[in-house]
Amino acid sequence: MSHRWVLLLAGLLALITAGGVAQAGERLGKGEMVRLLTGTTMKAHFIKESSEQEGFTSRVNLRFRFRSNGRAEKTTQRAASRLGDFTEQGSWSVNKDGKLCLSWEPANKKRCRFVEARPDGTWRLLGGKYEIAVDAIETNH
Repeated sequence: MSHRWVLLLAGLLALITAGGVAQAGERLGKGEMVRLLTGTTMKAHFIKESSEQEGFTSRVNLRFRFRSNGRAEKTTQRAASRLGDFTEQGSWSVNKDGKLCLSWEPANKKRCRFVEARPDGTWRLLGGKYEIAVDAIETNH
């Protein structure tokens, strides 16, 4: 495990034990979101939990990079596709309700989701057409 990853985990644990991050089942607030995501890469995947998502024949991985200047990058890793990975550029922000808002070029249509702590210690992005499970949050190199 890299030194930066260990430091990030230690920082997250300190925030959780100090009450600075939402407990299981709670949504993160605006300040918590900004502190957690600025300068990080979030690795995630779509959750297949409903009949609406039956079209997912294999896991679809996502990687979000959140830069301190409000710019973002999303890479969709389509392992089962001949098309390969697909990367989009855009922006990110956290609105007053604490929702993570992402906008991808060229459409620039802003979509916002809550980030929720789960009882098993994981995180979920809620509020979109598909639920997204967060696998890891790492500092950018």
